[in-house]
Amino acid sequence: MIKLITKADQFGAVYRPTFNSKDAYQTFFGGLITITLYSLCISYMVYMFIQWGTHQILPRSSLSEEVKENLYMEFDYDLVQIKLSNDADPFSKVNNILVPQFYVLTNQVKSDPVVVFPNADGWVIPKNYKFKLSPTENLDAQLQFIACSSEYIIEGMTCASDQEISDFFNSKTTISVVIYVTKFNVKTEEFYRIPKKLEFIIQKEQTIFNKYSVKTSYAYIDNGVVFPENNQYQFISDYTLATQSLQLNTQQQIYKKSIYAQFTFSLDNIQQINYITYAHLDEVLASIGSIWSIILILSYCAVLFNEFNQSEYLYRKIISFYYPQFRFLQIRQNFIGKITKVTGYGQSYDPIEFTKYYEKLKQDAAQKMKVKNILYEISRIQFILQSIQERNLIVNSHNVGIKLKLLDKDSSEFPNILPHENQLNDNDFMLLSKQKLNSKTDPGKNKFYQLNVMNHARIETTQVNTSQDKFTLIT
Repeated sequence: MIKLITKADQFGAVYRPTFNSKDAYQTFFGGLITITLYSLCISYMVYMFIQWGTHQILPRSSLSEEVKENLYMEFDYDLVQIKLSNDADPFSKVNNILVPQFYVLTNQVKSDPVVVFPNADGWVIPKNYKFKLSPTENLDAQLQFIACSSEYIIEGMTCASDQEISDFFNSKTTISVVIYVTKFNVKTEEFYRIPKKLEFIIQKEQTIFNKYSVKTSYAYIDNGVVFPENNQYQFISDYTLATQSLQLNTQQQIYKKSIYAQFTFSLDNIQQINYITYAHLDEVLASIGSIWSIILILSYCAVLFNEFNQSEYLYRKIISFYYPQFRFLQIRQNFIGKITKVTGYGQSYDPIEFTKYYEKLKQDAAQKMKVKNILYEISRIQFILQSIQERNLIVNSHNVGIKLKLLDKDSSEFPNILPHENQLNDNDFMLLSKQKLNSKTDPGKNKFYQLNVMNHARIETTQVNTSQDKFTLIT
């Protein structure tokens, strides 16, 4: 069971070779590109969150229309306001010229009229009505401006004289009809109302019939942060107007009274459906991630640069293991990696000849780095050891190791006793590892070491024999 759970671990640590005690080969250019790109990414992320928090990211919106058989609207504000512009007040209780009568229509049947007097600013504002549209019941509203007559006035009202009526109609009189429609501000997430105004001229021998079909909108607003949060609102968003004019005498024959203006308001059966969806957190993060991906594509340049320098670094290290003189050469390259100058040991060398020789060494170094080649060389070392040592002695190497001084009682009790020359000690731990350049070596009597050991101090001050070099000196 433990093994099964262990195999399910998706967070296992991967061993990575190090470069000078670092997990990766890093350069100044790569660091500069990293800081620049990540600064751009973080700046864009902050910018996007500011845009999102201040509703500067416009939401997705889709609009459709549906035919409704059942609609109901009531409102807590004055939807309609009507005003007449004239020096004389035609709606005054004393010397009245026009009587503003308001009706609620139920299936086209009028209620008892209500006289609506203008407010202090001269606006006639109908109150206490609502709209309904259904197969069984329709509720509409109607406002009429009719000629003053004892039949229509209420207590306290008197009609104007014929001369006052004639003076009123002889002057230009404009009827202003204002209907407040509701709109939605997607940035502030608030509803607001705007007045839509129409103007007509009232005339003595003419009747104006206006029918306003009020359009409603139904909005589904999703402004959730992480999860959808649907809020539903219904409001009046617009209207259409059908207008008609009749001669006053013709109208009098039909309605049996002198109507100078009639305004009818009803619901339109076509409703706008609006779906408004604000950006959620996941969408903002996805937008940030997509831009990050585009920006970080530029990091590929830094990757290529570091890969090139990493390869050069490894090639030169491996070459210097076999050719210690190589580390004392100064090689200059241009921005595309072409060798332009080679100096060392007080001499300058032909870069073209050196490049040819260096390319061959790099090919060999690349071969050295292959795992297949490393395993092959280890197998050859085993055979070489078997050729000079008996099999039993090689097998015994599995039992050999360096003793810890902390646990070695003999060395702690008798510190003055010198160890045997074949006894392993702490110095053997790094025996085959790379030595410091200033370390001194003794070739002893072995001719191989006598011929090939390199005293680096002597190499730096000795003139190089050009006849033995693979590249040509520049004189």
